[in-house]
Amino acid sequence: MDISFTTLFWTLFGLITLVVLEIELRYIEGFGKLLFGLYNIAARILFLNMLIAMMSKSFNVTVVSQSV
Repeated sequence: MDISFTTLFWTLFGLITLVVLEIELRYIEGFGKLLFGLYNIAARILFLNMLIAMMSKSFNVTVVSQSV
């Protein structure tokens, strides 16, 4: 289980390839790649959402400080 979390963490930085997911059962390998892809997409959307929220907060702080 610890290896799974480590692998998922390092995939966010592009340091793990899909070779890690290769196993002998094709349908399980396909399902694993699908979940792997969904995890990466969800993580990228979450990071983008956090970036937008931080930029919005910075903008609001700047506008409030200039209007005073």
